[in-house]
Amino acid sequence: MANPLAYPFQSLGYVTVAAAGTPQPMSATSLKVRGLTASAFKAKGTPNVGANAYILDAGGNVLFTIPKGQVFPVPLSHPQLSEMIDLSNLYVDVDTNGDALQISALI
Repeated sequence: MANPLAYPFQSLGYVTVAAAGTPQPMSATSLKVRGLTASAFKAKGTPNVGANAYILDAGGNVLFTIPKGQVFPVPLSHPQLSEMIDLSNLYVDVDTNGDALQISALI
C-alpha cells in the first residue's frame, strides 16, 4: 500500500455558510477523496462537520467540531465514514453567519 502522506493535499477552497444553521455540502457534486483536512483559520465561531444536512438541529449528527484557528485532519477510521470520503455527503455548519472552512483533500 502506498504511503498516503507521499501525495500532496490539494486545496479545494472554502466552504462558506452564509447563515448559521443552514449547512452547506463540502462539494456540490460527488467528489471522493482519500484524505481530508479542514482549516478554521478565519472562523469567528465553531464550525461543525456532519454526515447530513441537519447538523446542529438534530443533535448527535456532528461528526467533528473544528477548533477555531486550527487545522483538523479528518480521520478515515470514523465509524460513519467509508475508506473513501465523498465530500458531497459531508456538510459544514457554523454558529456565526458567514464563517467558512478551508478544505484540502488527497484526491
